[in-house]
Amino acid sequence: MAAVGRLKAVAAAIILMGMAAGGWLGWTYWQNQPSETTGPSLPVDMAMRSVHLQGGEQGRQEWDLRAANATYDRDQGMVDLEQPVLTLPMQDGRAVVRASRGRYNQDNGQATMWPDVQAEYQNGTVRAQKAVFVRQEDRLDLEEDVVFDWPGLHVTGKSAQILLEAETVVVDGGVQAELHSRVQAPDEDGES
Repeated sequence: MAAVGRLKAVAAAIILMGMAAGGWLGWTYWQNQPSETTGPSLPVDMAMRSVHLQGGEQGRQEWDLRAANATYDRDQGMVDLEQPVLTLPMQDGRAVVRASRGRYNQDNGQATMWPDVQAEYQNGTVRAQKAVFVRQEDRLDLEEDVVFDWPGLHVTGKSAQILLEAETVVVDGGVQAELHSRVQAPDEDGES
């Protein structure tokens, strides 16, 4: 009988040690998991969803920048953007610029967007691989494979500058323009 009592004591000790080890392993695993409220640790000061930045002077809005997600690095003064949308009010409407990624530099106020940039203004579009909004000069610089498509006009170039205040476009590098008639050409019978 004494052997049975000793066997029970050893079994109880083994069960207690197993529970303690399991508890310690569970606690260690739980402590190493990212919190749902803070998310995974990132090398940034802040991670944000649905970001909205605006700028203007003398009560007039000059630009509006939105992004689905963003991270902010205070030391660099940079906001990295996912799916940014830049809206620029113009005299005859507004230009809307979209891209997959972007970065807003808080120090100089420049917004850089890349790749697959697409801008829409009235009933035309502009495509490029990179766009830089230079706020101080009220200018949008487009780089790499720039294509302007407006009804009746197709222009390509390596880069372009859109001077927003003057609503003027300057295209550089291997510029090619194709003009398309807005009037239908007559057929063989002379009818349009």
